[in-house]
Amino acid sequence: MQKRLLLTIACTILVLSYGALATAATVSIADIEGEAGASVEAAIALDSDVAGVGSIDVIVTYDAAVLTATAVNYSDAIAAINPLENLPEGKIIVGGFTLDGMDLVAGTLLSIVFDVNADVAPGTESEIVLTEVLLSDAVGNDIAVETSNGKFTPKPEYVICDANGDGEVNADDALFTLQIALKLVEPTPEQKRAADTNGDGNIGADDALFCLQKALKLIE
Repeated sequence: MQKRLLLTIACTILVLSYGALATAATVSIADIEGEAGASVEAAIALDSDVAGVGSIDVIVTYDAAVLTATAVNYSDAIAAINPLENLPEGKIIVGGFTLDGMDLVAGTLLSIVFDVNADVAPGTESEIVLTEVLLSDAVGNDIAVETSNGKFTPKPEYVICDANGDGEVNADDALFTLQIALKLVEPTPEQKRAADTNGDGNIGADDALFCLQKALKLIE
């Protein structure tokens, strides 16, 4: 009888433990991209509702050679508990608590505003890591969560042959490049880089022809 009772208790504990693991919410940070010198925002989100949260602690780390954290924006639920934040180089630390408990709904919990460093090379990925995410209920019991990291990818300020900067390469760009070559228009620095297809510092009829061939998909 005693053995059967112990076995029942053990099975119950296993079932409850498995259930807790199976239903653990995931906190993730979004992948982001941006140009050198730009400001970008990375959302930290919850994939399912979590009720009765008494405290939240989040630590995010990132490459300070690529990004600089400048601010943290909060959802209404997190803002209501007046969280504290610290932004040392390469790290974001956020924490807050409430004695009343709060219900977190699926969606963005907070977002981090980064400045992209001006000398970042396009195409170099940099990981943004949720080093720690701790949730507890109003009496201090841990609430199980899983984490998913994000990444930042610098993107170029221009695309070769997209001389007018509309995100597409077509005959309009070839015409615009020819107008630059003939000095009929004064390009911005970004337009000039996009139109200078061979990178020789000069924009001529050959660049316009290259862009036309690219628009017609005669070349890659």
